[in-house]
Amino acid sequence: MWQVDDMPLIQFSCHIALAFNAETMLAEQLETLQAARWNAVRPFKESEGVARQLSVRERADNDNVGAACFAEQPDREQRYRMRSGRMS
Repeated sequence: MWQVDDMPLIQFSCHIALAFNAETMLAEQLETLQAARWNAVRPFKESEGVARQLSVRERADNDNVGAACFAEQPDREQRYRMRSGRMS
């Protein structure tokens, strides 16, 4: 992607000859960033739910050590997300 400077408007072009004005490119980039953010957060959210289910199952099987281990995983992942830019 490179900026085309010979136009009165700010425009960008890519290696396959697509052209974008600045507003369109910004909107596309924001959409891409939002998708990337969700793709980064989704595995954490999914694993939190699975860990909670496993904790409940281990507790029902009277395995308090296993239950505690699984119960602590969502908290660790939440702390990691907070340190990684507060993605929730």
